[in-house]
Amino acid sequence: MTGQMLSRGRRSLVARGLALAMGFVAIAPFTALSQPAETVTMRDVLLSGQGFRLAAEAIDIAGSSATRSSLEAAVRSGNPDAMIDRLGQLGASSVRFTNLRVERSQGGPRAFLGFGRLQLTGLSAGRIRQAQGTDGQFGSGPSQPARFASFNASELDAAFLVRLIGGAAPPSDAARPVLRSAVLERVEAVYGTGTRVSAERATLSDLRLMPGARAGDFGLMGAVEISDIRLVTPPRTGQTLPNEIRIKALVIGADRPSSDDVPTRYRARLDEVTVPLPAADTTPSIRNIRALGLDALVVSAALEGSWSPAARELKLDRLGVDLPGLGAITLAGLMSNVAPEVFTEVPSGANARWNEAQIRTLSVTIRDDGLFERVVARDARATSRSVADVRSTFSRQASGIVQRMTEGVPNRAVPDALMRFVSDPKVLTIAIAAKPGASLPLSALLATGGLASLSDRFELTATTR
Repeated sequence: MTGQMLSRGRRSLVARGLALAMGFVAIAPFTALSQPAETVTMRDVLLSGQGFRLAAEAIDIAGSSATRSSLEAAVRSGNPDAMIDRLGQLGASSVRFTNLRVERSQGGPRAFLGFGRLQLTGLSAGRIRQAQGTDGQFGSGPSQPARFASFNASELDAAFLVRLIGGAAPPSDAARPVLRSAVLERVEAVYGTGTRVSAERATLSDLRLMPGARAGDFGLMGAVEISDIRLVTPPRTGQTLPNEIRIKALVIGADRPSSDDVPTRYRARLDEVTVPLPAADTTPSIRNIRALGLDALVVSAALEGSWSPAARELKLDRLGVDLPGLGAITLAGLMSNVAPEVFTEVPSGANARWNEAQIRTLSVTIRDDGLFERVVARDARATSRSVADVRSTFSRQASGIVQRMTEGVPNRAVPDALMRFVSDPKVLTIAIAAKPGASLPLSALLATGGLASLSDRFELTATTR
């Protein structure tokens, strides 16, 4: 996973729409007048600029000391670059849009963002302290729009985003915070295949543009968390009910930047992906899994790690998959000589630097939580044999395979541990560690036959419990 948490070349439509909406109302030099401030309402506003169109049934500007005529002139004319320079002079306490729609009018496929209501408060020096919207929609291309019930964002750097989107912002040498937080509630979308996707909540936190970001090339770091996701697909051939997959949470993060703006904490997690196994489904794979005594397959996966700029070490705390009631497999380790370019360069450059990394430790842990006994019970039913007989046969066959694979291996630690595990599956851990003064290149470890050729440089251990 790299610091470019969201892929290059993709833009944040929500951030872009909000930034443009802000720019369109902040376009004139507002001079403090002696008259008391009042709410000024403008109706049927339609604007174009920088390849985008903005339409609003009404725009309400509150707290500004400018006259109505100057506000009218400011909102209904001007260009995005000029709007940005005048944003801090608006002097409004809030700006509210009714039936707002911002869409791309050129430079790419159809894309739009809309709100039934959108209120912005705390406009100062191009930033928005708070944005609150309801009845939202967004989409691109010919697909149906996605919908969300509410939107709430804080500390949005709207002026910079408009400049960046319009190509007027030069690349920065440092990461730039653009969003403190944003929350979308009750998001729903329907795709052309009839698949429906919904999520109860989506949260963005501490988003920053990476150094060098430019229009169409947004390197971002921060965190995204989506909870209570449902994917409902149409019935397959021969089925009468739709298929529904549930995901408790999806988390992706790259944050805690170093002084050089390189993320030092990385994580990706899928919590409780639940795939139903319908009794009426005749698919062979589904029937085989159901024969293990399962009505649904539940899977969780996670990656967690951190990078130390001072030591240039990457610590892999966990990379694994867990199937409750069946088993789990987890990798962990420590790598040295990990340069910052592995996180900041384009893939070709990053891969070259990855080849310089050195393995200090690496371990894999396999845990059986009932899979072996479920397989034994399934085969016992299928062959009308006793569970004890099938268990004994499986253990004998597995032991024979291990013996053939490890025949002639002088270090019996791993073969002996494997024999114990296949005879009584519980927990097996195999670990390697570089010997003092020795290097264990990641590139050599991943190469075919690399592990055997490097046996003089590492210690190999295996344990069961």
